[in-house]
Amino acid sequence: MINSDINHETPWFCIKTKPKNEALARKALKLIPGVEVYCPMVRFKRSTKRGPTWFKEALFPGYLFARFNPHDLSRWVLSAFGVSGIVQFGSSSYASVPNQVIADLQEAIPEGREWVYQELYKEGSEVLVMEGPFMGFRALITHLLPARDRVRILMDFMGRPTETEISVTSLSQESTRRVLMAV
Repeated sequence: MINSDINHETPWFCIKTKPKNEALARKALKLIPGVEVYCPMVRFKRSTKRGPTWFKEALFPGYLFARFNPHDLSRWVLSAFGVSGIVQFGSSSYASVPNQVIADLQEAIPEGREWVYQELYKEGSEVLVMEGPFMGFRALITHLLPARDRVRILMDFMGRPTETEISVTSLSQESTRRVLMAV
């Protein structure tokens, strides 16, 4: 007989999934009575041959979180499609995740929502070049070239306004910070 009671005292566990199977494992685990599942997601833009494309994946690739009674349900969880194991210490005890950690994550990224990873700089932003032949120059971003992770900047070079392309990794940390925003 399976005890399917979940309460706030029931521990959360970190579930290892098969590669790129977080969504499938999540669906399979949700079908098991007595298992609560949480898999925070992130959306981001990546350069491809066809240009910038949006991708969606788990915030912790290869892992998700599940709340369940391990004595009654560990065999069911381990046999769920897409699951490869439960993170454990040594060979006998599963590693539980503090409830407050999961509560904080769920507050930041509620179930069914995702974080969007994006650049903070925009056209018109002032930047500081941190490496290369223009190191130390202040410049203005005139055009974003996200497919190549580059920007076009305008700077004063030898008394003349000069425009050039530069890698975003050459810019100051202040201008190239990335953020996660809940959407």
